[in-house]
Amino acid sequence: MWVYTSAELQSALGTTSATISGLRFDVTQQPLYQPLPDYAIGMKNGSFGGGTPGNTGYTIVKSASSESFTTGTTKTFSLTTSFNWTGDDLAIIFAWGQCPSNWNSSGTSPIGSGTLWYSLSDSAGAYTINVDNPTSTRTYRPVVQLEYV
Repeated sequence: MWVYTSAELQSALGTTSATISGLRFDVTQQPLYQPLPDYAIGMKNGSFGGGTPGNTGYTIVKSASSESFTTGTTKTFSLTTSFNWTGDDLAIIFAWGQCPSNWNSSGTSPIGSGTLWYSLSDSAGAYTINVDNPTSTRTYRPVVQLEYV
């Protein structure tokens, strides 16, 4: 789960609201377990104020049965459902299922400063995001490019 502040997004996008139609990031290392099975991407607006955005209220914007990642490429996710970013903070979460149960940090993309809230999520084949609230933070997160209109 990643959180991007309203100020960061308004500065980067040059607007105070937008319809997000996709996201992409550069792949610098492939994940060990490929393809990523049974995944979903959720997004949520809010005023998180440096706190966790929680585990409810996400709009599922993309779900698919598998996805592979190639080192040295830009991975693009065209959203199945466009997301109306209202100008607030934006939380993005990935959920997946059927991966080996032990946590694995393989697979990387360029990172930037900021606060990243994270939790490992298991969609159990239903593309749901309903796991425990994240309890850990880091001062970095992936550099994500948003496609918008």
